[in-house]
Amino acid sequence: SLRQACAGRGIEANIPRKRRSADWQTDDDTPLDPELYRRRLVIERLNAWLDGFKTLLVRYETSLQNWLAMHWLAFTVLLLRKIAPSSTS
Repeated sequence: SLRQACAGRGIEANIPRKRRSADWQTDDDTPLDPELYRRRLVIERLNAWLDGFKTLLVRYETSLQNWLAMHWLAFTVLLLRKIAPSSTS
């Protein structure tokens, strides 16, 4: 039903089928675009990282400017965590 709703809105659903699902064999076998799926995983991973920031998750900020500033701060923290050498002392 999700794939049909996406198709009705002109959205290409690039979601891998669950093998455990009872109806995975009855549906048409839509191909999975690996490059598009790779880009989707980048966004999903970013959303998971952002969930670690309570201010962004709950949305305490009411003005758009402050909300965007908090996101830029979170992006900066995530970048610094990635490029900073890990110290194990």
